Amino acid sequence: MAEELFNGAAVHEGFHDLADLRAFARKLIEHWDRWQMKPFHMKGEYEVGGPILWSFTNHVVNLMRTVLDLSEKDRGIIAVPLIRLIVENTMTGMWLYLEPSNTWAVLTEGFQKRRAAIKGVIEIEGEGFDKSDLDEIDQILKGTAEGLVDSWG
Repeated sequence: MAEELFNGAAVHEGFHDLADLRAFARKLIEHWDRWQMKPFHMKGEYEVGGPILWSFTNHVVNLMRTVLDLSEKDRGIIAVPLIRLIVENTMTGMWLYLEPSNTWAVLTEGFQKRRAAIKGVIEIEGEGFDKSDLDEIDQILKGTAEGLVDSWG
């Protein structure tokens, strides 16, 4: 059987070592910090999806801060679930950027998950939620994307 290497160093022509990769990531984070609060004009097709796209990007940046902190403490293995979430959020953000009409799908999924969580709290007789919370989410889910946008405006 051939010898397998599981902990080999990852080689990339743009980065000589992990310190180079960390420095590059920190530069991207610094760029985000400098520019995130500046006003900008959004194309009409991103009117609904733009804020959601921004939130996915912001989440990726903040997760990366934690990944870098863990990496500097040689705790990279603990960061693996965060890295997976970074990839998922990045891919979802790219999907929304390329297809802004899919914003409703992301919102619908979020409301469905919230409804399931609230229903679970009600079923175990937890405090803080009641049937009116479920009814409110049901009304939103019955609406169209246009109806939801109109109710936010």
